[in-house]
Amino acid sequence: SVRGVLAGKATGSGLTGSTPAMRHVHRLIERVANKGTTVLLLGESGVGKEVAARDIHRRSGRQGDFVVVDCGALRDEALPRGTSNSCLSS
Repeated sequence: SVRGVLAGKATGSGLTGSTPAMRHVHRLIERVANKGTTVLLLGESGVGKEVAARDIHRRSGRQGDFVVVDCGALRDEALPRGTSNSCLSS
């Protein structure tokens, strides 16, 4: 449903496409969702990082809400040592 998608509770992946590249992305999501590790998604604005992150969270079985953080709105002092706003918001 539209409400489910907007609430991040859709049952299917929000990523679409059946090209070899997208099939690879779907396989990677499935693979990392089964690991108990942190995942860092990098890419240009509008490429679907948040959609992929929601899909990973949903498939992981982790408890709790999915939280979106706009790294571009954070001050450098709030970021872990060794990182910068420019590398996290890209």
